[in-house]
Amino acid sequence: MLTIISVLAVTAITIMLVSYNRSIKNYKELKGLWDYDTITMYEFDGKGSGALVLPAKKNKFTYTINEDNISIAFEDNKAQDFTCKYAIEDNKLILEKKENKKNKVYKFSKVTDAE
Repeated sequence: MLTIISVLAVTAITIMLVSYNRSIKNYKELKGLWDYDTITMYEFDGKGSGALVLPAKKNKFTYTINEDNISIAFEDNKAQDFTCKYAIEDNKLILEKKENKKNKVYKFSKVTDAE
């Protein structure tokens, strides 16, 4: 009985460590400045903070990653927080958000790695 419990405990710890390492990789992979249309950019620090960078304003936010979803919570209450699917493919950040009952896809190109 003790052996089964030990095996289950080791398995659970292994799964948590793999998930944690994958999550860290996702945060680091997202790190940098991403351009949508030369006006709208997202900046991620690779640690859970960032900003929506617009010509006249920089809206700071915090973000969390859970598997293939990203949640962004803005400091400014006027900005709308959101959760959406995300992926990084070929140096492109792809955000898929549900808007007006339809999925809208936004593709951002990586400009630089954040410092």
